[in-house]
Amino acid sequence: MSDEYRLGTLLKLRTRAREAAEQELALKRQAEAKAKNQLEIAIQLKEDHEDLIRRGREELYDGAEVTIGLLQQRDAVLQARSLELEGLNQKVEQAEIALKSAQSATATALAEMTQARQDEEALIKHKENWAHEQKVVSDRREEDAADDIAQTTWRNRKP
Repeated sequence: MSDEYRLGTLLKLRTRAREAAEQELALKRQAEAKAKNQLEIAIQLKEDHEDLIRRGREELYDGAEVTIGLLQQRDAVLQARSLELEGLNQKVEQAEIALKSAQSATATALAEMTQARQDEEALIKHKENWAHEQKVVSDRREEDAADDIAQTTWRNRKP
C-alpha cells in the first residue's frame, strides 16, 4: 500500500473552502454591523428631527410680539421639517430592510461556513482512520516478516 493519503488534494480543497467561507462570513458580519450602524444613525436623525418639530410646535405661539407673519413663517418651517421627517422615515425603513438583508446574508454565510467546516472535519477524520489502518497493516507486515525470520531461523538451526 502507498503511504501517501490519496484524498490529500480533496482535503486541501476542503480546507481552502472552509477558509474562504470563514472570510466570507467575516465580510458579511462587517456588512451587517455597518447596516446596523446606519440604522442607528437614521433612527437618531429621525428622533432629533422629531424633537425639532416638537419644539417648533411649542414655540409657535411663544413670544410677546407674535405676528401673523411670524406665525406663518414658523408654520412654514414646521411643514418643511414635517416633509423632511417623512424622508427620514423612509430612510429608516430602507435601513431596516438593508439590516434584515445583511442579517440574512450573514446567516447564509454562517451555514455555508459550518457546512464547509463539517466537510473538512469529516475528511480529517477519514484521514486519521486511514493512517490508523495503514499503521495496523504495517505492524502486521512487520510481525509476519519477524515470524518468517523466526521460522526460517528455527528450521535452519543445526541440532
